[in-house]
Amino acid sequence: MIVAIHQPEHLPWLGFFNKMMNADKLVILDNVQYRKRYFQNRNQILVNGEKKYIGVPVNIDNYREKTIADMQIYSDSEVPWKNKYLKTIEYNYKHHPFFEEYFPFFENLLGEDIASLYEFNMEIIRYFAQKLGIDTKIVKASELFPSGEKSDLILDIAKKSSADVYLSGPSGRDYMDLEKYEKERMGVWFNDFEHPIYMQKGTEQFIPYLSTLDLLMNIGEKQGRSILSDGTVITKMI
Repeated sequence: MIVAIHQPEHLPWLGFFNKMMNADKLVILDNVQYRKRYFQNRNQILVNGEKKYIGVPVNIDNYREKTIADMQIYSDSEVPWKNKYLKTIEYNYKHHPFFEEYFPFFENLLGEDIASLYEFNMEIIRYFAQKLGIDTKIVKASELFPSGEKSDLILDIAKKSSADVYLSGPSGRDYMDLEKYEKERMGVWFNDFEHPIYMQKGTEQFIPYLSTLDLLMNIGEKQGRSILSDGTVITKMI
């Protein structure tokens, strides 16, 4: 059982789905503190041929005391944002090969009254995963009632997820106590994703580290899955 753990980012990049693809189970870290000006409510797409953020406005009152699951999106009547969000995608991707296939999803999504940032992000994550043919089981960390912080928290989640192997992102090297994982007889692998290059409309030179939206709009899901898989680099530590 290979288990990956990741926060529910907004419009995640390719590395998120590559790690998900290489795991049997993905635990969504919904119970950690919300981080302001990070990828939890925004991500980057191409805007006029340049890397720019697109995001949703969230109520940040007392955000240091809230988890990601607690965060609420402003309604369009409070902070008008939906039209700008859709127009940003439409204006910058309407001439891309697969715009007509994927844009209606966002029209429908923003037509719904979703107040939870977690639920909003998960709708996109599930949609992208489904389109890329990724059927990895998704579990909420909060439902596992984990304890500890940082490396200990991740280890407890992995144990409660029945993991034989914990599949970490490369940044795990900075804080994980590998001796504790070894004592628990749990393998640790690092998903050292190497960003692939694909045909990208509207740029003179390929721009990496964008939302997976860019991949889908440019090359679609069938070729997109193959490109995504090409970036797989697994380093087995334990």
